Amino acid sequence: MNVGIQDAHNLGWKRPRPRTAVPEVLLDTYHTERHPVGVQLMEHSRAQTAVMATFTPEGLALRSLLDGMIATRPEFGRALSERLTGHSVGYPAADPGAHPLTGTRAPGLAVTGTDRRC
Repeated sequence: MNVGIQDAHNLGWKRPRPRTAVPEVLLDTYHTERHPVGVQLMEHSRAQTAVMATFTPEGLALRSLLDGMIATRPEFGRALSERLTGHSVGYPAADPGAHPLTGTRAPGLAVTGTDRRC
């Protein structure tokens, strides 16, 4: 679902509006930006299916190994989770001088204060 929403957002902001000209090259960037994400999604989906749907001794051993790694290595579990949910997808900045966070997800910052107008 996350990847589908990302696809829709990617195309949605590039889509021409009435009385607005959008350069064709902008629309052409969709394939370059999103196709690799789709390929990765298929690879991850196949891997998940292989791990979850096999009940051979080898499949159960692999599942047990992965469970242990996720439980004892939080960074592995987080990286795996981000990949499987599409949260690891980012867009590199076209400008080499852009801020390092450009094109990445917003960091999880705590919201503080008493201003409740938002």
